[in-house]
Amino acid sequence: MNTIQKCCKTNLAQRVLATDNGAYSVLVKLVQSSEKVNVLKTLTVVMDTNPDHLETQGVNLMNSLLLEHRGGEMAEAVLDFILICCVRCEANRVQFVNSGILDKLLEMVIKEGERDIWEHC
Repeated sequence: MNTIQKCCKTNLAQRVLATDNGAYSVLVKLVQSSEKVNVLKTLTVVMDTNPDHLETQGVNLMNSLLLEHRGGEMAEAVLDFILICCVRCEANRVQFVNSGILDKLLEMVIKEGERDIWEHC
């Protein structure tokens, strides 16, 4: 994962090469089975300025990860991925809205805000 991140951080051509050779699908499958946070961070690097490869399986994965992990490093990784996929692609924004992901994000923000309030009291 570290090698892929290092190569793909350098320029867009490397990210396009990775996605053209199936990196998106492989990484989505790996997120579901192994080192979730590190694989998701790698997927985010691969998708940076290259978000057109987002598919329904990726949107569904983000929804399920938001349900599983309400906070912590995984939530941060999911939020980074969602941001990267939304910044330059209207179709991805539409997919996220239609999938109900905004409701899950709102719930997460409210719960995290409540935790912060109680931790500071």
